[in-house]
Parts: sequence; C-alpha cells; structure tokens
Amino acid sequence: MRTAERAVRGSTLPGNAYARLSDYFGAYPMRDTRITGYSPKIMPTFRARIICLAMASTAVLAAAAPVPADVRRREVAVEVPLSLGLANGQTRPCAISAWSGVGLEGSCGLFRWEQLAPGTVLQALKAVVPANDADSTVDALAILLAHPQSTRLAGPGKDWAKRQGVDEAGLTRARTKAEELRTERAALLEAERSRAALGSTPELAAFPTTPWRTPTPERFAEESAALIEHARALLARAGGSATLYESDRVAILSERSDAAVAGDAAWLDARVGEWSDRFARVGAAPSMQAKVVVIQLSDQDRYRHIVASGFEGGAARHPDSVTIYPTLSNPVVAGDRAALVIVAPTFDRTRARHAAALGSARALLHYTTSAARPPAFLNEGMPAVLADVAVPGAGVDARLRGSALQEVRNGHSLVAVTRAKYADTVWLENQETTAALSYLFVRWLWDNEPGRLMRLVKGDGGWGPTEELEARFEKAMGVKLDASCRRATQWFRTND
Repeated sequence: MRTAERAVRGSTLPGNAYARLSDYFGAYPMRDTRITGYSPKIMPTFRARIICLAMASTAVLAAAAPVPADVRRREVAVEVPLSLGLANGQTRPCAISAWSGVGLEGSCGLFRWEQLAPGTVLQALKAVVPANDADSTVDALAILLAHPQSTRLAGPGKDWAKRQGVDEAGLTRARTKAEELRTERAALLEAERSRAALGSTPELAAFPTTPWRTPTPERFAEESAALIEHARALLARAGGSATLYESDRVAILSERSDAAVAGDAAWLDARVGEWSDRFARVGAAPSMQAKVVVIQLSDQDRYRHIVASGFEGGAARHPDSVTIYPTLSNPVVAGDRAALVIVAPTFDRTRARHAAALGSARALLHYTTSAARPPAFLNEGMPAVLADVAVPGAGVDARLRGSALQEVRNGHSLVAVTRAKYADTVWLENQETTAALSYLFVRWLWDNEPGRLMRLVKGDGGWGPTEELEARFEKAMGVKLDASCRRATQWFRTND
C-alpha cells in the first residue's frame, strides 16, 4: 500500500518560515538559518524554484505562481561592510557581497528585504549600487517601492534614483518591477504557509468529495489486511514489531503483548460502533473502507520516526496520537485513502485509551458520508468531544476547558475561530489555544444539540466558502453561526 503522497513536501514544524524552504531548495549549507534561511548558492535558481513551489502549492491552498520581476542577482566588486538594522530592532554586522530582488547576501547569510528596517534598505542599496549605474538603480528603486514600508522609502528613493541618472522611463520600469516583486513575495509567503500547514496536520491532504461506496465484505477484508501490512511496514522501518489484536471494526498493533490490549481492542470496537450508530441515526452513516488500524507504541523515538515517515510531520504537534491517511490498496475513486491511527507511548492506560479514541474518532469521521473535511474548528473539535465523552477519566475536558475559558474571558473571538483555516496563523502558531477554543465551542454545541451537531459535521457534499458554512450551520443547528458564537461566549463568561 502506498503512503499518502504530498502535493508539496514539507518540513515538520512551522518554526522559521524561511528556513523551511531550504528543504525544497536542496541541501545547501546555511550560514544563519535562525534568521536568514537561504544560502547565496541558491540565488541563481531562486525565482524558478519559487514559481515551481507556488504552483505545486495550488493543490492545497491555490497559491498563485509569481511573475518574474527580473531583478537579477548582482555581486559587488568589493565587499561592503554594513551594520544592518533589522525590522525586529536588532542589529547585525555584515560584509555584503551580493544583492537581488530577494535580499542582501554576505558574511551574515541572506536577509530578505522585508526583514530589514526601511532605513537600512535604503542605506544598503546606496552602498552597493555603483554611482551612475542607471540599470542597477532601477532595480534598486523597484526593491524600495516593493518594500512593505514603501511609503517611507518612495520619496527618498526616487530622489536618489534621479541623481543616479534614472529618467522617467526608468521610473516607470521600476514601478512595474515593484508590482511584480510584490506578487512574487505574496506567492512565496503563500507557498511557505502551504508548506508549514502540510507539515502540521495530515488533515490537509487532498481528499475526494465524492460519497463513499459501501465495500463488499470481501473488499473490506482485503483493505483491512493491506492496511495492517502497511502499519507493520511502518513499524519495521522504525525498528519495531507488534502483536495484532483484532475485532470486527478495529485492529490494534501493540508493542505490548498482554491481555489488557485485547480488552482495549474490544472497548475501542464498541466505541466505533456506538459512534457509527449515532451518525447513522442522523442520516450520515459511515462507509468504513477498512478496519480502524491503531499502532500502539512503547518507544518515543519510534513514534517520532513513524509520524515523520507516515505523513512527513512532526510528532511534537501530536503529543497523544495522530491519524494518517495512506492511499487505499485498490481505490474505487482516485485519491481514496484509508485511516491509520498512531498512538504515542504512555504508561497511563487511561490516557492511552483516550489517545486511541481520539485517533479512531478521526478515522470514523473520515469514513462518514465522504472524506471531505469540514472547517478546521469542527474537524478538530468533534473528535476531541467524542474522545472525551468516551474517556472522561483522562481529564482532557478540564485541561482544554480551562485554557479556552481564559481565552474567551480575555476577549478571544469564537467567531474568528470558526473562520480560521489550518493554514492560518492561529492554527500554525497557536495550535493549542485554537484547538482548545474549537473544543470548547463544539462541546457546547454537543451538550445542547448533539444530533444537530452530527448532521452539521458530516452533511452531504464538500465545504465551500464562509457563506456556505454559515448557511449549513443555520440549516443544521437552527440558529445563525455568529449568534451561536455569541450565546456560547456569553455562557462561558459566567459559567464553567
């Protein structure tokens, strides 16, 4: 069975956005990836690589390919020593050896123009552009006009360009190039965002929106066997092996071999059956393509290895469990994927049950109606609610509720959470907070209208823009989304 293919191969954690792209550009030696992230060696092919990366990212976030601005890389005849003022207030001594439409290169690595304070950008360009070199000055002026703080640079930049011999035609060329540079930067940032998001969650894989077809018993058995073998292969590559415990709907591969694991398999099978029945009662019956296969690990290094090889993600973002989606061995529809749960090692059996329940709830949602994902707050909140209801003793509700209540009472908007996508900053950089707020709101909906909530989460068809979410929410829940958020906020400001 093939592992889930990636539209763009990503690094594991959001971290430094610029450093993440070094994986794609190749194994070039980085001088200072904490701030800069690119080596001068990549610059001759930088623009072509950015175009390719942005085009590849359209499979997930429809990032537009940039139009080359043709602000070529230029090396200086003699290195220019400068004290670079950074946009974050720091300073960095640097001997500048080259510059381009992307940034300055030198002994300090490469600094993007937007990483530099506006005054430093103008000072540096004046220092590296030869006197009376009109062509170079046009490119330098384009950089100034494209800078995020161009309003502070445009006037002084134009005056300097005119003194350098740039005529009106040259000023027009600079303005055109500046627009193209801005387009390139926007595409780069979108590609970086795509890349970070892909490495943060398997939920951003490309899933078909067509309804699942109910498999025959023979096909179900074949896919289950193939998925189990795929799980064994992941374990073997990580240097592990496991004992198989099977039930009707669940298969657990555990590195522990004891009777308690067989009990876990029977318990988890009952939970999956219970959730399936609840979805069926609201007209969203699951069509499981294979058993829910769960890998229970006893070694943290193996967990990290399997998460990385399973979807090229980071285990740190999934401390309890993660559900990945290998391609089915014989898909009916191109892109159909199975669901495989990987549970992190823990000595706490209650926590282990909760982690397995969380991953299995995700797997069941994957097989319910279609694989199309609802908005992130529902896609994260619903499995968390199902898992907590199944294993209240794990104490997850108290933990998530406590942090989320503080955020709500500090003015954090539940409306904003319902609009947030996995690729947005709130998920990439504040995952724990956003996940807790998602849980809090979805749990409030569950406690008031569980049947309506289940219809909302897995209704027919895919999910479109915000307007479609609002219409579906009102149809399923009988109240407008924003009004529901306001009611929940009001409730949580006075109740626990």
